[in-house]
Amino acid sequence: MVNEEGGGLWCELICGWGVELLSLWAVEYGRVNLIIEEVVGMWMSCSVVRTVVDLVTLCVSREPQGTVAHVLNTAIVHAPVLDWLVAHIGATHPAPVLSYLLDPAVQVSLDSEPLDRTTAILTHLALQHSSAVGQALTALLEKTVQGQCWPGAGPQLLLLLTRSGPLLDTLTSALPSLLAPNTLNKLASQVATWVPTFFRSWSDLKQICVQLLLDCAGPSMLLTLLYGLVPAHNEPKDNLPRVNLLPVVKTSLATLLHSLLGELCKLAYTRRGNNKPRVALLVSLAQPTSGAALPLTNVLQWALQCGTPVVIRSVTQLVVMSCSQQHQPSEGALWPYLLLTFPPSPELLHIVARLTLALIREPQAGSNPLERPLSIVLSKSGPSLLNALANVHLLSSGHTLKSPLSDAVMSLLPQLAQFINLPEIGDSVVKLLSKITLSQPISLRNTSCLANAITCYLMATLDMQDVTRKVACAGHCGRLLSQLSSSSCGHGLITRLIVEAVFRPEWAHIFGASTYVGSSHCTKKTKVSEPKRLLQANYTFDSWVKIPLSHTTVFHAGTINGNHTDSKVDSKILSQEAVTLNCQLLLNILCSASKHHDHAPLTVALLLVEIISPDIMYNGFPWPDENIKFTIERDLTIKKTFEDFPIAWELLEFVASNRPALCYCSVLVRALTASYIALWSTSALSRSTESPKQLRATERLLEIAVIGQFLPKNMHVLPQMIRHLAPHEVVAVLQDVWNYMRDNTPSPDRWTLLPNRQHDRSNHHSDPRAFDTCRRLVHFHVETLGHLLPSMLQQRPAAS
Repeated sequence: MVNEEGGGLWCELICGWGVELLSLWAVEYGRVNLIIEEVVGMWMSCSVVRTVVDLVTLCVSREPQGTVAHVLNTAIVHAPVLDWLVAHIGATHPAPVLSYLLDPAVQVSLDSEPLDRTTAILTHLALQHSSAVGQALTALLEKTVQGQCWPGAGPQLLLLLTRSGPLLDTLTSALPSLLAPNTLNKLASQVATWVPTFFRSWSDLKQICVQLLLDCAGPSMLLTLLYGLVPAHNEPKDNLPRVNLLPVVKTSLATLLHSLLGELCKLAYTRRGNNKPRVALLVSLAQPTSGAALPLTNVLQWALQCGTPVVIRSVTQLVVMSCSQQHQPSEGALWPYLLLTFPPSPELLHIVARLTLALIREPQAGSNPLERPLSIVLSKSGPSLLNALANVHLLSSGHTLKSPLSDAVMSLLPQLAQFINLPEIGDSVVKLLSKITLSQPISLRNTSCLANAITCYLMATLDMQDVTRKVACAGHCGRLLSQLSSSSCGHGLITRLIVEAVFRPEWAHIFGASTYVGSSHCTKKTKVSEPKRLLQANYTFDSWVKIPLSHTTVFHAGTINGNHTDSKVDSKILSQEAVTLNCQLLLNILCSASKHHDHAPLTVALLLVEIISPDIMYNGFPWPDENIKFTIERDLTIKKTFEDFPIAWELLEFVASNRPALCYCSVLVRALTASYIALWSTSALSRSTESPKQLRATERLLEIAVIGQFLPKNMHVLPQMIRHLAPHEVVAVLQDVWNYMRDNTPSPDRWTLLPNRQHDRSNHHSDPRAFDTCRRLVHFHVETLGHLLPSMLQQRPAAS
């Protein structure tokens, strides 16, 4: 009869009979201490009941309009024993059941017992037809916002969602769009009437909302809550959308956010430990998903762009708590993500600093908690790595974070050293390393790799055209090398690298050198891969013991004509101002690296002798005769090195200013003196000023001898005399200088250590007849040199 044409009346009659019969059985044999799924399973296990239920279901499918109302009305009368029947019928025909249960025009009771029954039925339906239930709940919420429902529809929906997780899951994806700022403004007037009509107090309503947020809030809803923290008088920035919220809505959102954060704090604190259940909301916020780097990305971007302190503090709290609730602590992944993604700012510094502290305090962090996150940062490349280095540099300003950052940097020094000479990020790496206080002692391996990289970077820096950047980068290098040279081994290595670098052909032009590939100095330090012809090999001059009148003499060693067959290094020519600045910066860095070592000038002196002097004969303190033949080759080579590399004069003056270190460069002073005696003695010029380069070199030599106290105090005016003399007179002056240094050998034990840790030789009294030739020359040129005579007079020692 049900399947016949016009069987609608029979459907209603048969359905009514079946429902009444089932209600009688349910009242007599039903159990109320089971959940609805268990009750459905219990009744459907009986074949008789199953037959009646199938008949009722067939009637509902044939004539749903009348039969569903009859089933639901009967279920209400005999509540709650027939709730299982409504749930079972709704599972097969959800649309009519949902339209009846969620009818926006029908006023329902919000008491606990009826609401619990409705919740149980809807939960059962949501487990089987989540899409249909979600659409019905969404439609009810939309009509509630538009005011098309009875006043209690909103509270009804809140209570339903609070009591059922499956119901909340069906609506979670639609909530962010439904609770947009415009929607919240429309709800404001309705919410004002909910207390005390449907809720006893605002506290109860807030508690319900916070519970819902704990169960379903995501980044979008958190962003909506954060809108309430932005003061009304703050104008949004150009790159931020304008959010128009009513003042009462802003206040409510701020209250909800503070309550939510407080509840999250309590949950995160009570659920510490590996075996405790995690807070689902916090876990979801920092858990990377496929296709998106981090769910909190949009919230972080908005907060950093907004810049409001209270917003930054709230977001920081969320970030730290969400990381602490991950099954695998995610600070190590989130920390590099923040540094690589967001540009440097004080707001980001606040967030990352708090996150870093949480990472350091993690029980499983170990002794070097930042090593792994920083290694992740360094594994990147391009603009993101440059951005991360800038953020780490900003982060290192914090006093609390300096030590853990230093430990992480120390463990990754070899990796950082590889970045120093990359054009894009080298400046950032050096700037960071110069600011970090490196933990001492630094291993020789790390010192070596970093010192070599810094030396190359320094030379490239000094070759820059931008003076401001050059000075800044040189300052960073000086601070970094000062830390690396804390040990004696480190200082010796760094000093050698710097001193050797200034004589390398590819960098010598930075300091005003005119170098030639294959010259005596460059051939010594540069390996040439191409095979040499016999003639070229003959022109090569290297370090070996020279035997007088043998095939190794000056006439066969290639010193005289050694450079005529070599090609000049193709290098740009710097201005004299740039060369002077480069030399000064280099000496400043050398002093910075040597400030903790009293023996530093001695190290530089020995290096100069090793690099410039081509052999080891007569390198000691004794002063040989200037005409000794087998030193002529060496003297010419030393003189030519000083001519080709002006920085050698600067380094020699640096050594002379730290007495008595110049004693260890006696071989260089002797060679230069002998060479210029020979040079001026063969000059055909009438005045010394006609050869300005040789004149300046001679003056420089005498100035260095005066600074190093190789000459007596009363002869400090000798450099001022030279330009007023003829070449043969210059020879006479240099001969006096040679004789004095020969008779008064500059040995370190002749200097007296003063209380200020300086060395002095001014109390040394020499032969009064020394420099008589110089004094006679002053008398001869009295019109130009007469004012120098009082200074040259020998001071008599005080009577004892």
